[in-house]
Amino acid sequence: MIASMRTLTLRNMQQPSYLDTLLYSLAMQLGILPADAYPVRECEKLPPPLRAIVEMTTDVGQSWGCWTDERHHWLFIAKLPLTRGKPVLHLNLYNEAGDLRETSNWYCDDKDQWQRVTVP
Repeated sequence: MIASMRTLTLRNMQQPSYLDTLLYSLAMQLGILPADAYPVRECEKLPPPLRAIVEMTTDVGQSWGCWTDERHHWLFIAKLPLTRGKPVLHLNLYNEAGDLRETSNWYCDDKDQWQRVTVP
């Protein structure tokens, strides 16, 4: 019984969360990452300004994903606020200096394509 629980806990820790999966999907669809960019998966390998943002993000249950091409970093922070109807993903994009470059909201349509939420 205990071994089974440990296996289940380890499996849950290794699998990306639903929010992580949504964030990755949207980051890939946005088309802003260069072809040679690759993900940075360890917080310790981030520049100090981004590391501080990631540490705050994980403390409040948000998701993060960072990509680099050795010259630049793109840090995406995502949260999924409670909404009625279709889930809306709130996305912040930071540069390597930790500057907020963009904030946007997205939803996934019936064809599994991300659509930006526009405010009239």
